[in-house]
Amino acid sequence: MAKAYDRLEWGFLYKIMERMGFSDTWIHLTKSCVEGCWFSVLLNGEATASLSRPEGFVKGTHYLLFLFVSATEYFARSLDHLFRQNSKMYYSMKSKIKASHLAYADDTIFTSAWRPGLVKLMATIAKYEALSGQLVNIDKSSFIVAKSMPLLVIQCIKNVIGFMMKHLPITYLGAPLYTGNKKASLFTLLCNR
Repeated sequence: MAKAYDRLEWGFLYKIMERMGFSDTWIHLTKSCVEGCWFSVLLNGEATASLSRPEGFVKGTHYLLFLFVSATEYFARSLDHLFRQNSKMYYSMKSKIKASHLAYADDTIFTSAWRPGLVKLMATIAKYEALSGQLVNIDKSSFIVAKSMPLLVIQCIKNVIGFMMKHLPITYLGAPLYTGNKKASLFTLLCNR
């Protein structure tokens, strides 16, 4: 997400908290913290006019992190629902594990190249963006396909999702992602830290 903490829609968060079962009192306290703080500065021992900070929490505040995680939980549940309703979207793996996404520092979505599924995926992402105020960072978003993927299918994926394609190995969250046998050279940067 592009500037994730800067773009969170507070009304969206209040609704998420309500759906998660938070009491009205707790939601009201959160609103009081989020919707702005007022400061009065003492200058030569005298109070000056009040200054406001339109967004209450400062980045790094633990409670803000909790609110952000609540928003990403909504996104994760939306993806779960989408994939359950459209089983063709699951990326087929040899182990038969059905994984649709990983949510950590960055979201990773696993899906098939089924065009109707890609269209639905992008609609789900667009809905999340509209509700939450967050935006996908297109410059940092990409997709990876199997080496055997036909060029026509790759072009279709690019056209539907609008992300750039990358080839393995890549570095993801500081660690190498690759297929095949482990190569010591891929871990050199990690070991040198």
